Amino acid sequence: MRSNSSAYGLPTSERHSRWPEPPHPEEQYPGRRCSRDYSCKRRMYFGCPRPGYVQNSQSRPKGTDYLINAGNRPILHVRAGKDTAITIVQLGDSHIQAGHLSGRVMRLFQQAFGNAGRGWIAPFKLSKTNEPDDYFIKSVAKDWIAGRCIQHVRKTPIGIGGIGIKSVSPSINFDVVITPNNGAGYEFNEAILYRGEKSMPMLPAGALKDSVQTFRADTVCVPDVLADTFRISCLTDTLQLQSTRRKEGTNTLRPASSFTNLYYGLTLKNGGRGILYHSIGVNGAMYVNYTDEAYIRQLALLKPSLLIISMGTNETFGRRFN
Repeated sequence: MRSNSSAYGLPTSERHSRWPEPPHPEEQYPGRRCSRDYSCKRRMYFGCPRPGYVQNSQSRPKGTDYLINAGNRPILHVRAGKDTAITIVQLGDSHIQAGHLSGRVMRLFQQAFGNAGRGWIAPFKLSKTNEPDDYFIKSVAKDWIAGRCIQHVRKTPIGIGGIGIKSVSPSINFDVVITPNNGAGYEFNEAILYRGEKSMPMLPAGALKDSVQTFRADTVCVPDVLADTFRISCLTDTLQLQSTRRKEGTNTLRPASSFTNLYYGLTLKNGGRGILYHSIGVNGAMYVNYTDEAYIRQLALLKPSLLIISMGTNETFGRRFN
């Protein structure tokens, strides 16, 4: 331990309360030694304390207890067994899109506080890029044009997931499937589909179509975005959706040319209490790609209690990185 009340110009007790001390690497990795020479680069890799900090491993909270001690009221409600779900959003780049890091974090949170659903899923495969391994979204339509938040000139508007897909096909379907092994435990009974205001709406199809209630949005939730809700009478790992050109409440078919078919993704819930974890990432993304006002308005629709920003890797390749 070392104590230095002059470091950073703050008393030791005040510094410790403002910046909780990270676990020392020798506690995380038994047998591994790290120099406390703060001029060396190992401090960056091993997360050693800054000079002047007091290390108190006996009183420091571990793991998810940081959330409890931080006074996060929704987390406290879940911990106390109250019937509630709280939302966490993790925003990032390729580490998050692939789902390896964020998927593990999601599982750990839900093991500790309960599983309220898979959360956000995006049609990555249809946009011709990689997708997490716990779900997939298929469609017979093949002419998809993809827009991404990283594009200087976006090919389509983007949604909550940082991407959007557009098709001129007169008939569109989506098969939303939770994979049996990697997606175990993420069966759902509610799905919210986010689509462009002028896109063809969807109706349930397949074996479960009579077990699904459809609540079609008639007003936008943010400019140019509609959110349709599908409620299923049982937990399922599959939802089939089929587009319709029929004007609601009538037998009139509108011409296919009157639609601009733009879809963004879905939120999956199971109606349980615990953590609803939205993992949002795009390959190559930087912090600046998520900062325009239109995107922030969409992200706010998820109403996160906690926002985790996992970025910085792609910024290091920029010419202006310092």
